[in-house]
Amino acid sequence: MQRLVLLAIFAVMTVAYVAITFRLPGVVKLVPELLSALMIPFIIVAGSRQRFEFFAAKYWLLCGTLLFCMICGLLINDVDSGPTIAGLRNYLRIAPFFLLPATFEFKEGQLKQQLRLLLVLALTQVPFASFQRWQLWRQGRFTGDLVVGTLNDSGILSIFLIGAVLVLTGLVLRDRISKPRFTILFFLLLLPTTINETKATVILLPLGLLTALVVGSVPGRRLRIVGAAAALLVCFGAIFVPVYDLMQTNNPYKKDITTFFTDKEQLGKYMEAKRAGVGSVTQVGRGDALRIPIQYLARDPVQFMFGLGIGNASESSLGKAFTGKYAAIFSRITITAFSTFFLELGLLGTGLLFLLYWLIFRDTLFVARHDRGLFGALAVGWAGVTALIVVSTVYTNIQIFESLSFLFWFLSGLMTARRVHLSRKSFQPIHAADSAAPAPSSEPDAAVARART
Repeated sequence: MQRLVLLAIFAVMTVAYVAITFRLPGVVKLVPELLSALMIPFIIVAGSRQRFEFFAAKYWLLCGTLLFCMICGLLINDVDSGPTIAGLRNYLRIAPFFLLPATFEFKEGQLKQQLRLLLVLALTQVPFASFQRWQLWRQGRFTGDLVVGTLNDSGILSIFLIGAVLVLTGLVLRDRISKPRFTILFFLLLLPTTINETKATVILLPLGLLTALVVGSVPGRRLRIVGAAAALLVCFGAIFVPVYDLMQTNNPYKKDITTFFTDKEQLGKYMEAKRAGVGSVTQVGRGDALRIPIQYLARDPVQFMFGLGIGNASESSLGKAFTGKYAAIFSRITITAFSTFFLELGLLGTGLLFLLYWLIFRDTLFVARHDRGLFGALAVGWAGVTALIVVSTVYTNIQIFESLSFLFWFLSGLMTARRVHLSRKSFQPIHAADSAAPAPSSEPDAAVARART
């Protein structure tokens, strides 16, 4: 199973890029989903044998309720079979990744292999992004939107690399990597976020970093750690701002980063476009993507609660027969995950999804506070990643990119399963324990191991 997971991690980071670059048949892009499907028989057999004892009841209840809301949305709106199939595919394809850690016990050594592979793939983005920026310069083009690494989207690339930095933050706070190595990796991994001109970096990075620091720092050392993090952010800002502005040198639509955030008119245009509404033919702002779905569904109380039905407001790579009825009129509106979720799931479904994020965050906090091994170190950074993903739902369409969605739900599944393991042990929180005491193994106890056999 470890080999399948490593292959899946590699696939979600590379297959779509290779397929697009070399113009391979569209079916090649489905490789990550096929690998996900290969996990299903094992999950069913192993989960049934174990009675899914490591998948908490709260997740069964929440996911079951969310599925019920999806079905209600389909029935209320009488969604055609094509969009229904596409919608079920879009929303359920991550389920095997989330369930797998609850049915297969990943050891600390296996987790280390997974994190090393992810680090290699993250570092690979640096030369790819640099080459792409150089190519744009040669062609006399100025946009950073085409600096995508192997992830096919500049915003997604930046979110992934910020997430990688947050995981490294958890590792350095738990002394899993040295501070000099962390500092080098910090600036190296964030280089693509400067040359692809992702303005949201100045918000997403401090937010995620602050969350990880609050979760992972020991009270007696908190002030010193926060000071060191502030120094890192200042240094990064001293690099990010001039590099960002340098990318704008010959751009006829030049927008300096400092001017963008201080100029009320520029920021307002980014958030809201004039006369933006349902069926807009021009690009709308992020604020419009929040406002318009709510205003449109508010006309019908039933649709406001259950949405237009999964797949009914989205285009599909499977073809026109699988494209939703409302996809055309909302094509300029569904530029963020939140707008898509609200249109297709309504208030109830979207609320349940954010509740799911909250439960994952709570379980991650528990693991961070009680696990002294590699899982605990990962949890420190993963708390920041969870906050990053939640905020990113109002920034871009994170759910349609396997590189983010598959990895997020798999590693979140590790956290939720680990929380169940830890709840069966008797221990003190890490911060309450003697910092000089040797760290116990993060492997499950004998009783849990027997349950896995």
